[in-house]
Amino acid sequence: MFYQSFLFAQLIITYLLIGLLGLSIMLGIFFLYKNKNPSKHYFSIVRYSLVLAYLQLTLLTIHYFVSPHYKLWNQLKFSEIFNSSVQRFVLLEQPAVNFLAVFLVTLGYTLHLRQLNPEKLFFRIIIFYGLSLLCFLFGAPIRY
Repeated sequence: MFYQSFLFAQLIITYLLIGLLGLSIMLGIFFLYKNKNPSKHYFSIVRYSLVLAYLQLTLLTIHYFVSPHYKLWNQLKFSEIFNSSVQRFVLLEQPAVNFLAVFLVTLGYTLHLRQLNPEKLFFRIIIFYGLSLLCFLFGAPIRY
């Protein structure tokens, strides 16, 4: 029961994060295209995306170690894990892609804070948050 609730919470956080990343990218494109100064709400959305990315990474790490799939490291050989696409995705690809996505969000936010030129500010958010959005879409938790 608790495990199913935990999976549902992780799924909700992931989809909320994907929505916020998409909103950040769309607003960044809008502000870049219209040459407008961003509002303080835009910076809040960008910051909340970063916070949710770290929360999702924390939930994913907890899920990784308490899931029944983690026990397969001891039961299967490394070559058997690589031959099974589901096991390879759950044990290797999903955590690696999510770590990469959080790294890209962090890098984009850090470069965004240090930039004074508004055009480069939005461009960096669009690029790094867009790449992390693709990573989160690829590594989104699915029902397996």
